[in-house]
Amino acid sequence: MNIVYYGACWPTNIGNAFIDYGSMYKLKTVMPEANVYFASELPRYLFHINHLNMDNSSDLADLMEIDYLVVSGMTLCDDFITVEGPILQKLSTRGVKIIFSGCGGARYTDDEIKNFTEFFKTINLIGFISRDEVSYQNFKDCCALTYSGIDCAFFLKDTFKAAPLNLKNFVIYNFDTMEEPAIENHDKVIIRTNHACTEFVHKSSDYHINLFKKKKLTRDHVLMSDIPEDYLNLYANTYGVYSDRVHACIATLAFGNRAKHFSLSPRSYLFDRLGVKNIREELVKLDPDMLLQEKENQLNFLKKIFENS
Repeated sequence: MNIVYYGACWPTNIGNAFIDYGSMYKLKTVMPEANVYFASELPRYLFHINHLNMDNSSDLADLMEIDYLVVSGMTLCDDFITVEGPILQKLSTRGVKIIFSGCGGARYTDDEIKNFTEFFKTINLIGFISRDEVSYQNFKDCCALTYSGIDCAFFLKDTFKAAPLNLKNFVIYNFDTMEEPAIENHDKVIIRTNHACTEFVHKSSDYHINLFKKKKLTRDHVLMSDIPEDYLNLYANTYGVYSDRVHACIATLAFGNRAKHFSLSPRSYLFDRLGVKNIREELVKLDPDMLLQEKENQLNFLKKIFENS
């Protein structure tokens, strides 16, 4: 049996890698005898944002001989239909079975929900697992096997072994979409992470650096990297993280540490699913027993999807 996990786009947001690591772990855990491959959505996306014909891109998911295709993360949105939708439709006509595993929307608007409801009718969908309760309620009737699940990045501790650090007693500030707010007083070292490195890959002489970027680059202890391990080693060892990025918070919580989220985006519904609505007001930790049970339930349901296909 051949399964392809369709994800990536790490340079635009390293949090995508956190989802990918968790989703791949789930697949290899519930289907240990299967061949699990990884294909990137980025090639078609690069053509799309440059207003070029996406069909001129070589897409490995389309080229592989596979039985299943699995996607995870922020997939229930119009951009996914535009960019990756044609690949899922083409594979469906070849008999490939499609699974949405740990998925949510982008804006959660009526139009977005309507458009994706119609899109689901055009593919060979055999299973759907949401990453928040709102997405589950919106799409619980999209196929025979649906489940109200959690984000795949909550499985990070199961698949990533963190390195010990000689830096102790530190916190992380991660603000990519807003100015860094005033944070409550503490006596800890501050490390600042940025999840999108693409805007910084040019030499400074090649472009006029704006004030927002300059602030990020002129402070001490700044991390911008192209690999998820650098970030995960920090999130696994930190006292806590303050962030407007959902997956900076998820990664930190997954390792048993504290997080506070500074965004009202509907994507943050996934925190409500695990009983930490107050993450928007204060540093919180997850109940480890609850998280363990939720992960076991999700693995069992994912296995059920494969067994019933």
